[in-house]
Amino acid sequence: MSTETGSKAKTRSKAKTDIKARTAVVVGAGVGGLTTAVGLRRAGWEVTVLERRTALERYGTAFGIHPTAQTALDRLGLGDALRARAVPYRDARIRRPDGKVLAALPLERIERKAGRPELLISRPYLIDALLAELDRLGGARIAYGQRLTDPAHSPPTSSSAPTASTAWCAPRTSGAPAVRARSARSPGSASPDSRRASTARPGARAASSA
Repeated sequence: MSTETGSKAKTRSKAKTDIKARTAVVVGAGVGGLTTAVGLRRAGWEVTVLERRTALERYGTAFGIHPTAQTALDRLGLGDALRARAVPYRDARIRRPDGKVLAALPLERIERKAGRPELLISRPYLIDALLAELDRLGGARIAYGQRLTDPAHSPPTSSSAPTASTAWCAPRTSGAPAVRARSARSPGSASPDSRRASTARPGARAASSA
């Protein structure tokens, strides 16, 4: 009995050690990258976020956060921070430059189906909430000024090099990995599409109220 108990204890200890040893590298410190980093930290991973800029820029429009994205943020412990800064998003229209209405967004239908409205939040507020949660969790670092073109030959700048247990994460937008968008251009010539690839995430979209 004691031998079996000791064996189980060693197995549990080894499993905990393996979990602690897992590391992940996230490409891009935008909304998608920081959200991914928060999720990984909550799962016990050590995380390095690579960001090509030398510092985070406080810019951007408002994001419409779909109810399903709100649920995801709730599960990551960010729901309260989101709602503290967000406002209900119930009326929006797409217009031509001359002001003519082309279409209305189906926000009422979304609210009826989900039981709660879409929310509107300024991008800098969302970035601040994500950074604050990463700081609270600990075990994550953001490496600024790091441009990644090939994960196989561009290890992150850190105290320990990537190992076989290192996972590389590139948040996607429109089905295109951020890594691909970044490596398609030379340094200093990142396109708006590349910037969107590094910051957007499923469930969040830029929004313009009527």
